Amino acid sequence: MKNFVIFDKETLGVLNRYEDESQWSFSGLLGSNSVVHMEIPAELDAATVLPVAFEDTRTIVITPAQEVPAVTHEEPVLDGEGNPVLNEFGEPTFTTVVDEEAYTIPEVTEEEAFTNYRFEVDATLLATKQAADKAALVAEAYAAMDKDVFDACEATYGTRRADSAMAFYLTFQAMVANPADYVGPMFADEAAVLAYATPKMALATQYSLYRLQRVAQFEAEKAAILG
Repeated sequence: MKNFVIFDKETLGVLNRYEDESQWSFSGLLGSNSVVHMEIPAELDAATVLPVAFEDTRTIVITPAQEVPAVTHEEPVLDGEGNPVLNEFGEPTFTTVVDEEAYTIPEVTEEEAFTNYRFEVDATLLATKQAADKAALVAEAYAAMDKDVFDACEATYGTRRADSAMAFYLTFQAMVANPADYVGPMFADEAAVLAYATPKMALATQYSLYRLQRVAQFEAEKAAILG
């Protein structure tokens, strides 16, 4: 994915940012030469950079290089006695004589100054991006903690609702404190009440400790992220 910025040539104000999957680069001037369209180099984070103008130079070709061909003429081929050498058809043969060698007239160039553009990391954008990244990581860590806590709550109380879990906890607590109040159709005697409620309270206590530890773990993760 390529990242592009369209910005005002004079003020450098960013008019648009967008991504494009095309393999082509469309960097250049747009409209009436007042808007610049540039691709952000892949090694830069598009969310943290702004265009910057700087003075640059480029080579302009005034006159392109020119190849000048050799100057030649034809002369008859003579034998040792000065007579023309004939070919198989009885015609004189000729050889090419170079009067002037071919050469190249170098191109004529000059250096031209112009305003160029590049992208640099902007401190404000970088800080904003870093803050947003950290906030996303904190939110991710919180969501993980939240899921773990409610998974444990469901395993302990059979529900993910905090009010229902609290109702179960208070009930187990009351059963352990006053087992006689719960003797009846469900429990034959106080021993049966305690046999049921005591393990439940142990699990509830274990869940409470886990919840405190998991929240503390999240707070440590959050502190490490925010640095």
